[in-house]
Amino acid sequence: MLGDFFKVQRGQVTGANAIWIARQGVPQVPRKYLFPTVTDAGEIIGLGGAPLRNADKLQQVIDLPADLATLPDAERKQIGAFLDWAKREGVTRSYVVTHRKPWWRVGLKPPPPIIMTYMGRRPPVFARNLANARLLNIAHGLYPLRPVSPRVMEALVAWLNANVSVAHGRTYGGGLVKFEPGEAMRIPVPPLEYFNHVA
Repeated sequence: MLGDFFKVQRGQVTGANAIWIARQGVPQVPRKYLFPTVTDAGEIIGLGGAPLRNADKLQQVIDLPADLATLPDAERKQIGAFLDWAKREGVTRSYVVTHRKPWWRVGLKPPPPIIMTYMGRRPPVFARNLANARLLNIAHGLYPLRPVSPRVMEALVAWLNANVSVAHGRTYGGGLVKFEPGEAMRIPVPPLEYFNHVA
């Protein structure tokens, strides 16, 4: 099963995309706190199984450090202006935001080497994440449990795109198919050694 080789994790929820996705009208924060992120499943589907190579067209998610007190004065002032704006926009009324500590830290997960869609009326689409993009909760990330060569991951992604069907997921009314992380980890796959011969 896929879960024998990879941990599957859902991308991060922001609690308020209009606040945490950088765009025109959002007060700027230092660039080092902006992370290229897959924010729409269409960005994976549109690859058609090819690797995600370029992060330039991805949106940037703001992910601030937990401890702001130790930042340089200029950074703290800039971030303070952003957080004041976010509060005026009502961000602290978000259930997710009010239940995380500190409330301003989105906590993006590390870039997964493989990304997949998990909901639709079609099988999921898998792609190599060569752009080192982060994920919002519109996709899952696959993290290897032990070292896996890039060539094997490329062959595995091709196999998954060719062999995973909607039958491996959970079907809801209207034909919507969903792959929760646990269901994705139960997708049957050959041993990774198999992909050494097809890579």
